Amino acid sequence: MSPGTGTGTGTGTGTRPPLPGAGVPVGAVLFDYFGTLTVQSSIDERRQGTYEVAEILGLDGDAFFTALTGSFTERSTGVLGDQRATLAHMARRCGGRPDDGQLAAACAHRTELEWRFASAYRPESLAVLEHLAAASVPVGVVSDCTHELVQIWDRLPVAGVVGVAALSVSLGVKKPDPAMYVHACDGLGVDPAAVLYVGDGGSHELTGARALGMRAVRLAGAEAADALVYDFDHGWDGPVITSLHQVPELAGLGS
Repeated sequence: MSPGTGTGTGTGTGTRPPLPGAGVPVGAVLFDYFGTLTVQSSIDERRQGTYEVAEILGLDGDAFFTALTGSFTERSTGVLGDQRATLAHMARRCGGRPDDGQLAAACAHRTELEWRFASAYRPESLAVLEHLAAASVPVGVVSDCTHELVQIWDRLPVAGVVGVAALSVSLGVKKPDPAMYVHACDGLGVDPAAVLYVGDGGSHELTGARALGMRAVRLAGAEAADALVYDFDHGWDGPVITSLHQVPELAGLGS
């Protein structure tokens, strides 16, 4: 997901093409993480969290929020260094010079905030993942994210079900770079053409997945209109679902 936010993405419930390959077995299912397995966090929620971190760092909240939302590509590909170095860099962009204690406290709070967002699963998420796993359908995650998700990944309930996690900050690239999807496919031992990709539509992820031959489907949650989304693909003309409950059928397992 690159700089800039998108709102008003809607639920996508208008006329759309038929769901791709419904009932046809797939080799694996890849999911976006934030806004797909989790509910989408609103701009207000994200802004409030950013203000809290800004206060710890002694920064103006609005300036820090603008700096963060405008630097997602840098932060999600790790080019600014580790979590501490990234926060220090962003603070300097806002005219701040936080000390070591402030940076340590800000890092801890950022991690706690991301835990809240990362563990706010859709009600059906875990059951759907377990259904796929029980049916021997490999599952992967392809996520544009910052260092915090890497730090907490092993503690998340989905970690034991997901076979491979392609995380941008670890790989140094972000969606729709083909390397993100290929890393996940290689980890699961499947060809992209045999994969179903499910995402909320940020980062042009759906067109990126489709370009590699995957079946791509957008998940449009009820909360999408108020969500913070980077580079939402407003031109997506493919299928849309409104619940992850529809994924097993798309994967050829029945509803």
